[in-house]
Amino acid sequence: MLLKIGEFLNKNSIGTQDKLDVGIVPFNEAITNFNELNIVFDDVNKPIPKMEICFVDNTIPNDIIETIREKTDILVSLGSCISFKADLILPGISVSDDFLNNVVTAFIEDDLEYLKPLFVMSGENDFRTKTIKVTLDNELCVGCSGCAFICPNVAIEMKNTRPIIDFDSCVHCGCCFMICPKSWNLNEEVEAWC
Repeated sequence: MLLKIGEFLNKNSIGTQDKLDVGIVPFNEAITNFNELNIVFDDVNKPIPKMEICFVDNTIPNDIIETIREKTDILVSLGSCISFKADLILPGISVSDDFLNNVVTAFIEDDLEYLKPLFVMSGENDFRTKTIKVTLDNELCVGCSGCAFICPNVAIEMKNTRPIIDFDSCVHCGCCFMICPKSWNLNEEVEAWC
């Protein structure tokens, strides 16, 4: 997947074209601040054009997502509670305008290092939770409490400096994965267990 994104950035660098053709549904005004973008799609009731990047959220019906998927180079999910395969997932239940702007800026500036963790998010649906579970099961957790603090569903509770995850309440949003210092340091120890 990262190779696909790297190839996309090389091929679609702003330096090699005037603007990127982008879709965002539902429409978000924050993205209109970029002169480098040409918003070609912002309403699912309109025809879906060919575009380089399309940002969608989980309110879009799957049949429309499939059509968008066929007509876009990079499909970006606005939030990680999704039922479709995305190339890049912006974690959480909803995405702030600032975060969206940072991601758009990274695409414009060909900043693969900024985007790289978000591509990891696009792995199998429970990869994020599985990584956290592996971190806990193998005593790799550093006890920072970040996961319990950031969980929007309050599915993580700290006991004796260790997180206890209520997997029945977990919605696999990926917030714990994004904040866990061990998930970003997927060293040989963690990778061997995943």
